[in-house]
Amino acid sequence: MTEPDQPDRDDSSHLADSPWFWVCLFGGAALLVLAYMGPKYAERQAGIERRYEARHRIAAGRAQETVDAGPRPLIVTLRPLVIIFGGLLLTGAAMLIWKHRPQSTSGAPTGDTKHP
Repeated sequence: MTEPDQPDRDDSSHLADSPWFWVCLFGGAALLVLAYMGPKYAERQAGIERRYEARHRIAAGRAQETVDAGPRPLIVTLRPLVIIFGGLLLTGAAMLIWKHRPQSTSGAPTGDTKHP
């Protein structure tokens, strides 16, 4: 039988019970998926944007214009998703560190407590 003030488990087993752990895990997994899918997305999006520009040139009657074939920056990127999921990862990690930091065991107040 354990004493009432002694926990049944050590602190490391409480890590997965924290919602911040799952926020951190989800943010990290999402960033890994974005890093893996990023090049495939960029290739596909570049083709979609080229077709979009071609349709607009045809509609405006400028189909015979020469088009610069060089690489152009994408209009729609994955940057907002990277920022959101990176923020989730950083927030989750910061909260995990803050919630699971070592507690002071001295029991003494940290301020100056001199009494005359």
